[in-house]
Amino acid sequence: MKIQIGVMGSAQDLDYGEELERLAEETGYQIASRGALLVFGYQLNIPLVAMRNTGGWSERLADTYFDARKRRPVVGAATPEEAAEIAVTLAKEYLGQFVRAK
Repeated sequence: MKIQIGVMGSAQDLDYGEELERLAEETGYQIASRGALLVFGYQLNIPLVAMRNTGGWSERLADTYFDARKRRPVVGAATPEEAAEIAVTLAKEYLGQFVRAK
């Protein structure tokens, strides 16, 4: 089974710069190069990683909680490489809770 990693972003804010577009593409590449599948959206209590210093929601969510329920913190990352590494590590830990011990 391949790890699935969700990605969130605002399609409404189309006034982003080339650097943010480059970071998004690099993050997707880094996740894919680690053998994971990229999906878009949000499911309850799954690990979340947000890029710091990018502006918008990602920057506001990094190192805080997604909503008032405070179920799981959003882990901040400084680079696409760090975001991919954190996402894959958290996804493996998350999946581990569903694997039965043999």
